Parts: sequence; structure tokens; C-alpha cells
Amino acid sequence: MAHGSVTHAVCNVAEELMLQRMTGVRLRDLDRANLGELNRHLRAFERLLTRERNKGIARHWSYDLNRHIVMKTVRDMIARRIDERRRLRCAR
Repeated sequence: MAHGSVTHAVCNVAEELMLQRMTGVRLRDLDRANLGELNRHLRAFERLLTRERNKGIARHWSYDLNRHIVMKTVRDMIARRIDERRRLRCAR
């Protein structure tokens, strides 16, 4: 295994651990989730993101820009997966 691929694998593990720690969601769970579960995750992230955005607007002391960015990134990733699954279902 090349050094670059080992570094890439370590980064992926670190990213997955950070995602799970900050959001409580694992990428593996998203890969295995059906369309209904993905929609529930999306609604949950919408609520969390709205709450975090409101904290930022109010300049609340517990607002965390990094957490906000991670939540938005995950929300966008879930939305893309839902779109992909819908396209696959329509293509059949």
C-alpha cells in the first residue's frame, strides 16, 4: 500500500470520527439507510442547523462556527443521497 493511500485512509477515519462525535451519525449508517430514514435524518439536521444558525444570529456564547459548517455539510450530503436514490428509483 502506498504512503499516500494510508494517509488518505487515516484522514477518512478521522473525518468519520469527527462527524460521529459532532452529529451522532456515521457515514456507514447513511449508506445503509432507506429513503424514509434519510428523510428523517434530513429533517433532524434541518432543525439542528436552524437552531445553530439562530444561536449565531443572536451571538450566543455557545455558537460554534465549526459545528455549524459540519451540520450544513452533512445536511447537504444527506440531501444529495436522497436525490440520488430518487433518481435511481425513477430510472427503474
